[in-house]
Amino acid sequence: DYSFIKNNISKVSFRINDTQKVVRKNLVMLDKAEFLQWLSVPIEKKLRLDTALSDLKEEKNLMEIRTNRGEFYAKLVILANGTNYRIQKDLGLLEESTELVPCIGGIFKNSTLNRDTAYLFYDEEKYFASWIFPKGDFIHNAGAGVILKNRKTDGLNLKNAFKQYLQRLEIPLDGEPNFGGNYVTSGPIQRTYSDRLLVCGDSAGHTFAAIGEGIYFSLTAGKIGGQTARKAVENDRFSRDLLVEYERDWKTSFGRQMGAGVVFATFLFFLMRNHLARYALKLIKEDEIRDIWFNGHVSFRLRL
Repeated sequence: DYSFIKNNISKVSFRINDTQKVVRKNLVMLDKAEFLQWLSVPIEKKLRLDTALSDLKEEKNLMEIRTNRGEFYAKLVILANGTNYRIQKDLGLLEESTELVPCIGGIFKNSTLNRDTAYLFYDEEKYFASWIFPKGDFIHNAGAGVILKNRKTDGLNLKNAFKQYLQRLEIPLDGEPNFGGNYVTSGPIQRTYSDRLLVCGDSAGHTFAAIGEGIYFSLTAGKIGGQTARKAVENDRFSRDLLVEYERDWKTSFGRQMGAGVVFATFLFFLMRNHLARYALKLIKEDEIRDIWFNGHVSFRLRL
């Protein structure tokens, strides 16, 4: 009954050229901008808009937050600044490089695709994936991302490649891609806490690597982070020996699902790189896709 929920779907379609497999799964489709506005209502008077984070430094038992609008100070920071991992690297929370998928997308109209189905398309030649998610009658969120960087994707105009791919599939959509970004496919960063610091959302790698979805993980991590922060404030303790509870709790809550997403993405990238994805899609069964997607389990038959 929330106005930001625009649609309910019951199926996810995976398609490579003329090969398609449909998996039954109930999901809700949000208007993200409206959803974020709804989330902000209880704290809107405390929000500082157009304020970009540049650095974090611990100074005299406080965390100094450096921004384009000056410095702020806090006993504890919850970092959620997207897929820029420089601060995490500087603080020793991220030792290995992250694998990012660059994406473009937009809201399109006049599609004749089924409203109850989310569509995922994969192009083995261009090494990119496209999505079309129904947001209501004839309105879809659609876009594409380069999932494997190689000589074929060097200099690829993703916007044009997406349009050409839609034409090849004979899927009519009215509109233009008008947003871009990245999502991480390599899983969570090595450590999501430090003295006076918790990291959540994309900043922590809290993304379902298989399809780039991150709202559920980010909301759950934010809630757990808030609970940990409250305990730290009540006990006036902001050292990592207390804040480690945050990482332990989010891993218990959704760590297995995140791991499943990494397995799914790794399996998919291996197949794409070796031009076996279409062949595998013909062989794979619905329950096997679900088992990889939600449990991170690749059957012996598929491994063979």
